[in-house]
Amino acid sequence: MSDVGVLVVGGGLAGCTVAKALEDAGRGSDVLVVDPDPHAPYDRPPLTKAFLADDDRLTQRPPWAPGAVDWLADCVVAVDLMGRAVRLASGRTLTAETIVLAAGSLARTLPGRPDRVITVRFADDARRVKELRRSGASRFLIEGAGPLGLELASTLASDGAEVTVVDPASAPMERLLGGALGEEVSRWARDAGVRLLLGTKIANVSALGDGAGVEAVRSTGAPEVCDCMITAVGSVPAPLMLMGPAGPVGTAVVDRRHRLVDIDGSVFVGLFAAGDLAFQRDAGGSLVRSESWTAAKLDGEAVAREILGDGAGRDEVPYFWTRQFGRMVQVLGSIPLGADLHLIAEVPTTKGALYQATFGGAVVAYVGVNAQRLVAMLQTQPGSVADWAPSEG
Repeated sequence: MSDVGVLVVGGGLAGCTVAKALEDAGRGSDVLVVDPDPHAPYDRPPLTKAFLADDDRLTQRPPWAPGAVDWLADCVVAVDLMGRAVRLASGRTLTAETIVLAAGSLARTLPGRPDRVITVRFADDARRVKELRRSGASRFLIEGAGPLGLELASTLASDGAEVTVVDPASAPMERLLGGALGEEVSRWARDAGVRLLLGTKIANVSALGDGAGVEAVRSTGAPEVCDCMITAVGSVPAPLMLMGPAGPVGTAVVDRRHRLVDIDGSVFVGLFAAGDLAFQRDAGGSLVRSESWTAAKLDGEAVAREILGDGAGRDEVPYFWTRQFGRMVQVLGSIPLGADLHLIAEVPTTKGALYQATFGGAVVAYVGVNAQRLVAMLQTQPGSVADWAPSEG
């Protein structure tokens, strides 16, 4: 007999969405969530915004979190996929009828960075940045001009800090926006007092003194001295040792139903993966994963439907949002590098705009800047955008 009915590895959004759906269906007593973060569950997007700025309160029990399922503060280090058993950092082993791998991801680190270089992924990371700022740190160097780096830059600059952002890309948020809107985003940063250095990278970092200060040397040879350096260059899946019938399974690959599959495509019975940890194969056979808040929630809902036998849900268009420099940026779809962006509607009341991205003659995405209502309509309204977008005012 198994120790638990459904064992959810990870107490973030994806795992909690699964647990809450089961709880709402009357199966909460079957569920055990295992997560090492002592503050979980909480919402992570505010960590680079309101939480970092001035509000030290985490959103306890956010609406997507279960209210009464069993919770274990421990870390899963290995999973026996055939035996449906997990080994915990504490040394315990638990078996389950169903295992959901939703351990999320960790901040990516780069070689040659001393320990005092900070990454921001969890509440304690954001709290460390905040404490440095409150104790007098005024010069911040952020490595990475993606959404996370620019959110941090926006919040710190609004607090009066001197912020420099360095990235080897030719445009900010290049991966998210496919290189589009580079001039506009750069202007937002400059207007906020952020120094944005693109087309260069950090080649060497050395600690200064006994505090948190570092000297970072760029690839051009120019030194950057700061009170605090933050690396914000993406994430990597949380490390889990997955053991299959033929040995270690290096990556949590799922099919369209979020069932874990072996290298030959065979399904591991009773095993699912969701959120940042889960990879799927695209049309070309490459492994891809979604790292957005929305994708984690949708994955969790899909896994819960599978466990409950409620059938498949509809395919969802990828969606990502970021709030920075007083603007809400939303991307509906995926924008490859080199896509063309066309303005299709303006929103005078919010100084916003809606853009359509095309690639190879096909529409691949929409980008909204302070255009939340238009993006919401895109997600819900049938018919052509041309039928309603130009009328927004």
